[in-house]
Amino acid sequence: MKSMSPLSTPKTNALAHDRDLALMTVDGLNLLLPQGAIRSLEPVLDVEPYEGDEVKAGVLWFDSELWPVHCFDKNLAALATIPESRRVCVVFSAARGYFCVLCDAVRMLRREDVKTTPLPVCMNSGGNPFYSLAVLDRGVGCLTSVDDLMAFVKTSSRGERSETAANTPASRAGQGVANG
Repeated sequence: MKSMSPLSTPKTNALAHDRDLALMTVDGLNLLLPQGAIRSLEPVLDVEPYEGDEVKAGVLWFDSELWPVHCFDKNLAALATIPESRRVCVVFSAARGYFCVLCDAVRMLRREDVKTTPLPVCMNSGGNPFYSLAVLDRGVGCLTSVDDLMAFVKTSSRGERSETAANTPASRAGQGVANG
């Protein structure tokens, strides 16, 4: 029996029951994740650079252990070095410890203030960690869960990421999100 990639299975709507959301900004890409999954916000200065791995940009000493820190560009391509625009390391609780992601900024939103819409067909091919879009006061946001973002990082690290992973609103600027 053929095993399925984590990104080819239906994505988790972790935000359906979460009261508040965290809006993480990465080079203009707005990512929305459940606020309840955040364990800590750490300054990027606490992240130690890590050379020799193209998937993680650094490590963070947190809760008496070192944890890998992931950094993306607006197309969700892994960055091995930390851009100057990254200011915050978001530490998410995960099934086996913590999942750390760098972003430019993070702010909290109330769930009822966020209007969501299904992904357009051009983004719904299973090659990205998103399951919905949100209309924000300054653009569009992509809703995801910690599990789906972690699965995306895992498949990216094995070189299994498809071309559709870069189908983010930021990467499609000028094309219109709904255009397929």
